[in-house]
Amino acid sequence: MSQRATVNDVEIRGPV
Repeated sequence: MSQRATVNDVEIRGPV
């Protein structure tokens, strides 16, 4: 798994 946030992660968890 990548440690960088993907666009999908940002949609779910947000930028923080």
